[in-house]
Amino acid sequence: MTIRPKYPLAALAVALVLGTGAGAIAAPAALSHTQDARATTALNLMEAHDYSRFRDFRADGLKFTAMAILDNGKTVHLEINPDTGQIVTF
Repeated sequence: MTIRPKYPLAALAVALVLGTGAGAIAAPAALSHTQDARATTALNLMEAHDYSRFRDFRADGLKFTAMAILDNGKTVHLEINPDTGQIVTF
């Protein structure tokens, strides 16, 4: 019997982002449906704002943080709030 996640793309995205390094994919901690949906919303917001290259995506309280890699190679710290749709850069 094969168990499939309800949101396979979100689970894959979280697994890839939270991987243990050197190309390994770590199984993410069990996420609730709500947490899964919020993470997917945050990732979609980043993509909609042209932040398609990033690393260190993680939950930080009710928000998510990531380091975006810009076209010029510089990195910028992002704070994504999936509830408001706001992305703050540092």
